[in-house]
Amino acid sequence: MASGQTSNYGLNQWAAEDKVLREEFNRDNAKLDSKLGQIPNIVTGTYQVPQEQLGQPYHISLGFRPKLVLVWRNQVSGYAVYLLYCAMALDGSPITEHTSKISLMEIDDDGFFVQRVMYNSSTAYYPQLSEATEYMYMAIG
Repeated sequence: MASGQTSNYGLNQWAAEDKVLREEFNRDNAKLDSKLGQIPNIVTGTYQVPQEQLGQPYHISLGFRPKLVLVWRNQVSGYAVYLLYCAMALDGSPITEHTSKISLMEIDDDGFFVQRVMYNSSTAYYPQLSEATEYMYMAIG
């Protein structure tokens, strides 16, 4: 039987004269498994929307349902050397375009969808983005 425990998780610590019990190992493994299961997945990456997908929902697969997704990109534009465009979506709170209610960013069971929609007067149009436009993301699940 262990004569001591660690201060943070109460894991068994054995002295040389202690008898080692399998049950103590099993309890320690259950504690570790429980704590490790609480560590969130954090994934970063990049994506480029193919030309034929512009203006349509585009899915980024992560292999898990994130709780939060951040997406951003740099763009060189006129007098502004770098403009940082970013968006954040929470699970259950998609980002929607205010007029059309089109979902611009939404979390699903396997990752997230993005879609870029802009308006010219009152008509929706999909801007001509280059296939080379790279978006960066961070997802926490």
